[in-house]
Amino acid sequence: MLIISIVTCIILLLAYFRVATVVKVLEKLPFTQKIVKHLLILSGFSGKLLLRILFLSFLRYLIFILQYILVLKVMKVSIPFADSFLLIAVFYLVMAIAPTAGFIELPVRAVASVQLFSIYSDNTVGIQAAAFAIWMINLVLPAILGSIMIFGVKILNER
Repeated sequence: MLIISIVTCIILLLAYFRVATVVKVLEKLPFTQKIVKHLLILSGFSGKLLLRILFLSFLRYLIFILQYILVLKVMKVSIPFADSFLLIAVFYLVMAIAPTAGFIELPVRAVASVQLFSIYSDNTVGIQAAAFAIWMINLVLPAILGSIMIFGVKILNER
């Protein structure tokens, strides 16, 4: 699995930095025309800008993982740091694959987190509370603040 993961990462990194080559290959396939339109936009970005985007994405991902580890610690869910780092990465992968939307996402998050984290901790209430807290912090709170800001802009524009 480690070798497959490393090879996959290398292939994806090469594809990311050589989008023009990927576009040339995909243009030959008739069923990929919609994808090619979107990839053509990326082919206009410089390598330096792509590297900056990749770095910022990695930094954001790292912040999400460290945030989750901190919330787990606050909720008294004791999982070793390295194991929690890997489990949270798997959790985010599961959540990216799971077809959820809106409030349906919360029960899916709770079940997925309990299934993964209960391997190391019996504190299911703490695991569910951590999943709820992360959901509130990263999804609900920004949505509420954004709505308030948009509402505030509309009120100011009407005056």
